[in-house]
Amino acid sequence: MPMSGGLGYQGPREIRYLFIDGGSLRGRLANISEKYFGGKTFNIDFANFVAQEKGFTKVFYYDALPVREPNVGMSRSLLK
Repeated sequence: MPMSGGLGYQGPREIRYLFIDGGSLRGRLANISEKYFGGKTFNIDFANFVAQEKGFTKVFYYDALPVREPNVGMSRSLLK
């Protein structure tokens, strides 16, 4: 028998994550800035992404390692 006055268990709430690759984002912003805005620096408030009003439960900001280019002298058999 349910208890009166309470809503009871509503199930798991929806969890939404935002992952921001800072290195990639900076590179793309620099390209856009050069192409359309004459190299103007963009000031972005990343704390704004964390705001719960945006609907994200948690925000992860990270810098991924850059893509590694193969060494010119490296054997093709090692690249496979």
